[in-house]
Amino acid sequence: MHANPALERMLGYPEHWFAGCSVADVVVPASSSGGPASVALLRDFAGKVIELAHREGFVVRAAVSRSVLRRKDDPVTFVCFQDLTEQLWGGGRAPEFE
Repeated sequence: MHANPALERMLGYPEHWFAGCSVADVVVPASSSGGPASVALLRDFAGKVIELAHREGFVVRAAVSRSVLRRKDDPVTFVCFQDLTEQLWGGGRAPEFE
């Protein structure tokens, strides 16, 4: 797994912490152990709000974009997360996120 500095800050982790991690280390509840299953997991979550694990133990709710890589046989995926935690706590609705 690779994460840019914005995701690391959003989840409270130091720079490069995600190197060598699996999606299952971040997605709550972890329903995938890594590898191809993690790629499929994120593709299945496209356009939905999921829970991510913050370093301090609380949950960050984020919308997941569709993967930029469109082929089903790609062994990797490239997605964006949009933090919706405050918006949802304030009674707002999650926007549609492609």
